Amino acid sequence: MIGELAARLKNSRLRTGLTQEQAGRLVGIKGQTLSIYENGNGLPSLEVFYKLAGNYKVSTDWLLGLNSENTLKVDDLSEENIEMLQKLADKLRLSQQNR
Repeated sequence: MIGELAARLKNSRLRTGLTQEQAGRLVGIKGQTLSIYENGNGLPSLEVFYKLAGNYKVSTDWLLGLNSENTLKVDDLSEENIEMLQKLADKLRLSQQNR
């Protein structure tokens, strides 16, 4: 799982055209730290993980390899609306798990 996460983090960053330093700065970490994650030598905190997914416009499930659908088409939504959708999706998943 770590290998798949690492590869998907790197591929997502490359697709956005960001360097490790730029992507790291967006989520409050150093480029060297992001390199560690992308090489499978460590795992991001939950907060950094969510921020990376948001910046790369991919789902957390996809980053983890839980599904093959990597994006929800939200190009025309504001960042605030995207965050609200993510929170709603998380709540829906949690309610389904509790059934």
